Amino acid sequence: MNKFIFLSLFNSFLIVQLAAINPLVTSNFTGGFDGWMPSHIWAIGSEANNGNEYLQMNVGMNPGNQGSRLVAYTQASEWTGNYITRKVDSVKFDFFNSSSFETATIRIALSSAASPQVADSNWWVSNQSYAILPNSNWMNLSFQIGADLFSKVGIINGQPGMESFNETLANIYTLRIISSTLGDIAIGDEFYGTVGMDNIQLIAIPEPNMTFLFMALLILVFSFKRKNGND
Repeated sequence: MNKFIFLSLFNSFLIVQLAAINPLVTSNFTGGFDGWMPSHIWAIGSEANNGNEYLQMNVGMNPGNQGSRLVAYTQASEWTGNYITRKVDSVKFDFFNSSSFETATIRIALSSAASPQVADSNWWVSNQSYAILPNSNWMNLSFQIGADLFSKVGIINGQPGMESFNETLANIYTLRIISSTLGDIAIGDEFYGTVGMDNIQLIAIPEPNMTFLFMALLILVFSFKRKNGND
């Protein structure tokens, strides 16, 4: 009986493994910007102790409006498109804040448009945020994607469009990572200090691994045979 219980628990463990993380795309910046912008503001940083490359921005130290706001975005095809058919579940990435006095309030934003300046565009900002304190080391951040986890926000010119969250999700044109205390617009707060991002991942709902499933079923059948043979 003890062996049967053990094998059953092991079988359950294998089934749980079917839900492993399934990244659709990962940006680790070893080959450049990987489609993340604005590339004239961001730079590729490198850690002194191990040479790891990452996306670095000296926010507020560059001229112009973009240079004063903590925002990174991508419109690359591998990061956009129909998030519903692609079964996108979450966005995950590592982030550090080496500003000596600014807290970064990190959120993500989704849209079917190129910019919050586009009239009638639809922008959604995550309700969830992470307050990354000054002089913080790397932290792993994770944002689940769902209609109840995002709020439609204002745009710069006029009123936002009439798309539902799922309508936008089916036609993503821009993914943004921003610092926004209020989360009421997708342009990012003004900020001063150096920040970094790395290992940005677009995560899909896991697909069943049929090999593991087959092995789990075999173990379950074997365990029943052993039990019946000992009775």
